[in-house]
Amino acid sequence: MRETSNSIFKQNSQQPKQFRGGEKKVMKKSLSLLVAIAMVFSMFAAVASAAEETKLTTEQKYEELVKAGLFEGYPDGEAHLDKEMTRAQASKIVALLTGYSEGVEVKDAGYTDLVGAGWATDYINYATQVGILEGKGNNKFDPSAQVTVQQLATIAVKLAKHADVTVPAGEEVEGKVDAWAADAVASAIAAGLLAKQDDYTVNANRGVLVEVVYSAKEILAQAGALQISSAKATGAKVITVKFNKAVKEELTFDLKRDKVNVNIAKVEWNEAKDEAKLTASFNFSTGKHKVTVKGEDVELTAETDVTEAKVSKIEFPSQNGIIVESPAVATGNKQGLRVNVKFYNQYGEDVTSTINLGDLSITSSKGTVNSFNKGALVLSDGSSLASAYDYVVDQKVVVTIVHKPSTAVGTATLSVVQAAAVASIEIGDLTTKNEDLQGKVINVDRLNDNASDYYIPVIAKDQYGNVLTAADLGSLTILSSSVKVLDTDTAVADRNDQTVININANTIDATHGITVVTIVAPNGTNANKSFEVVANAKVDTMNFSQPDAQLKKSVKTQIPFTAADQFGNALVNSSELALDNINAPANDKLTLKDGTTVSVTGATIQYDVDYVNKNAVKISVTPNADTVVLTTITANHKVQSLTLSAAAAPVATAIKGLKDDVYTLLQQGQGITLGSGNLALIDQYANSISLPANWEVEVEYVNSSATTHAVTIPAGTNVIDSASTPATVAFSTSTAAKGTEQFKLTLFNDTGAKVDEYVLSLEAVELKAITTFQLADIGTVYTGGDLTTANNDFTSGSFNLADYNRAITLEGLKGNKKVKVDQGLVVTAGISNGLSVNSSYSAIEAPAAKVNTDGAEKEATLTVVVDTANGAQNLVKTVKYNSAKPAASTIVVRKGSSDYTSPVFVTTNGTALNAKSIGPKAATAEVNFRVRDQYGIDFNLDQKYAITGKDSALGASLAIDATGTISGLVEASNSGKSFEVTIVTSNGLTKTLKIIIG
Repeated sequence: MRETSNSIFKQNSQQPKQFRGGEKKVMKKSLSLLVAIAMVFSMFAAVASAAEETKLTTEQKYEELVKAGLFEGYPDGEAHLDKEMTRAQASKIVALLTGYSEGVEVKDAGYTDLVGAGWATDYINYATQVGILEGKGNNKFDPSAQVTVQQLATIAVKLAKHADVTVPAGEEVEGKVDAWAADAVASAIAAGLLAKQDDYTVNANRGVLVEVVYSAKEILAQAGALQISSAKATGAKVITVKFNKAVKEELTFDLKRDKVNVNIAKVEWNEAKDEAKLTASFNFSTGKHKVTVKGEDVELTAETDVTEAKVSKIEFPSQNGIIVESPAVATGNKQGLRVNVKFYNQYGEDVTSTINLGDLSITSSKGTVNSFNKGALVLSDGSSLASAYDYVVDQKVVVTIVHKPSTAVGTATLSVVQAAAVASIEIGDLTTKNEDLQGKVINVDRLNDNASDYYIPVIAKDQYGNVLTAADLGSLTILSSSVKVLDTDTAVADRNDQTVININANTIDATHGITVVTIVAPNGTNANKSFEVVANAKVDTMNFSQPDAQLKKSVKTQIPFTAADQFGNALVNSSELALDNINAPANDKLTLKDGTTVSVTGATIQYDVDYVNKNAVKISVTPNADTVVLTTITANHKVQSLTLSAAAAPVATAIKGLKDDVYTLLQQGQGITLGSGNLALIDQYANSISLPANWEVEVEYVNSSATTHAVTIPAGTNVIDSASTPATVAFSTSTAAKGTEQFKLTLFNDTGAKVDEYVLSLEAVELKAITTFQLADIGTVYTGGDLTTANNDFTSGSFNLADYNRAITLEGLKGNKKVKVDQGLVVTAGISNGLSVNSSYSAIEAPAAKVNTDGAEKEATLTVVVDTANGAQNLVKTVKYNSAKPAASTIVVRKGSSDYTSPVFVTTNGTALNAKSIGPKAATAEVNFRVRDQYGIDFNLDQKYAITGKDSALGASLAIDATGTISGLVEASNSGKSFEVTIVTSNGLTKTLKIIIG
């Protein structure tokens, strides 16, 4: 029998119920406690490695633990490491290690003997609450009792297990130890938490405690910390990242190949949430790939060497060669021989659909290649014994296939068998790959509005068990018992690497109900299946609510609403809440196709579709009166009315000042020009507002009678406006005047009435008043030499070596304010390591003669001499340079002159893109890709483009050429349809933009 009477961890049958069972389990898994443990020990990261090298003494370790708040010295300031430790003192350390801090709620454990240990009461209760320490029975804790070494070992092991850290089992303990503690002592020794000694039953002194706690830090420092266990390629475009435990927070992933971004198209988690599959947009290229994982308090990285996917195995699923009748064989009336072939890459992925005949060398002991399509190989030969036949049953034909790019080889000896016939047909469910439609009830409108997205999978097999392709099944008969319910194609087709029946839109007399789809093969094999298309849902309830923002006249504001059908299903998108019309010209009533109406008084109403947000319907009003009333009558005749108040329309009421990026301090001789975009205006609600049309700001001197001005404006009336050719005001300074000049800026509305005044102070600063000079940041200098020599990649006119010069910009400071300074103050400049500065000292020149860095980033020192009021002043700045050949490094999407961050772009209509380029070579559309190299220069060479994921309604003619020019984008009835455009650079950088026609 195991002895437990001396253990401070023994079960306490008198323990209050609130500390038993489930609550301990919850506390044990508490993330906050695990994080707290990690935080307590994180300060030891540097000390741990130092301890290995310097062999810290017990006294030094004690000092570190005191800094962490785990130990306290005695009143005389000494450590007294020889003194023994009480159970109360042990409870403090346990509590602090498991997350206790002031303010943490601690339940009373019910101990009756803590009167003399008041200082430790919370520690004792907390250590009990988390399940590390327990009483001795009869509601007693015995706080003044000493702790033995074996009890201390048990504490250390339980702390580790509490933090979900695995502690190894140890060997049999040599030395005196009680049976109940033998396992814990062995584990503590094996884990490096406890040093071996002759007797573990003796009382532990503070020195032993220091050694145990200090050793435990290396284990507990990792408690609760998320780590990447492994990251490796598991597919041609898949990297699987495994974590040391389940992930409980939102994480983002970034992937780079040799510093080049790799676009992640999809992240999939396993059920345990400890493994994430990162799927790239395109197959990986060979190289080192770096995964960066970020969360709110997490940033982890891992690297893995990836080898580009290639064919590694060729298989013949069947050893039979099936006789194929003409016209499948293009040699008159001859027969052919068909066999299916499978190709796999090194990751075990089936890549058969990507293999082209040109990739293969195929030899056969009888016949030559007639055709090859997605693994279906057909041989033909006109030299058989019978003139009408090439192959006869039971012949043996040896076929060898070599995949030339990879040299993979597959060989099979085929037995010729009779022609294939349909032996079985299996009809699947009506389905779709469209994520927005998956899982939703298929009703009449949803089916017919999205008919091209739906299909029925079909699996037909021959008598040999081979799955037949659409090409094999051209003679099938396909019937729908009610085409008004479900209008199917009359032939099967290839789709998503499977055989399917496509669905046609039936907009005339379409109805709901049940239809039976029947498939009959020429040999009589048949199958049928029933499909139901339900009636369209009707809006049963539609409730509008107060918007988050205050309604204002003339401001379009979205009104939140919820809608549900007669079955209680939420209605959100444009197919569920389809618009019939909006009253014109009043725009005071919208009607949905099911008859639901939304009327408005005191405003106009607008119906929009948020194509980016899964086609969600947005309903907005623009008030023109103080009170707005929305009245909804649903198709099921339920009425709701909402009354809203509208505030006055926003109007500019004040000039707040200038935008933050405008210089207000000018070195003598410098000037600035202000336009409407430099002004900060606010409305009556203290919100920013632009200068309205036909409004203007007049600028004049505050002290107009002065004979000289520190900062001047042209004589006459100076006006700032927002006209199509905007009026601006130029401010200048001379080299003679100094000081602050004040200007009155008066805001006038479109009727000429004065709205507000603002006094603007601009200062002309003497050179001697500029206390500090500095150089603005300088980008990396390209030192690879003549851009026309590297494989002729850079011979196009879009590249110029001068593009890679780096500007030298001098900045001034007066106090902490920037001063616009004369760049001519730079009187000379030089740079080390073979680089050079131009004759005007305004730029570092990209050298025509290569300064080789072997592709590594190196540093040079730029020294600039500035002619200040106090004489020459030297400014020194480190400049990076690299001879690595320019290559595509970043791709962004641009809309106009700004970066566009959304992965989805909604175009106003198809004509805004058709026959226009969205590529960087000749961007003419409303949105385009912009590619830059590692030096920040536009890089427009060797890009390729692909259109994927397009709605079939857009037609086969939709295409994109080598310049990114889109063609075949027909306008008719394409609202809400979408497609994706992907750009691929020559070094494998990709970016995909989904385009939705609005």
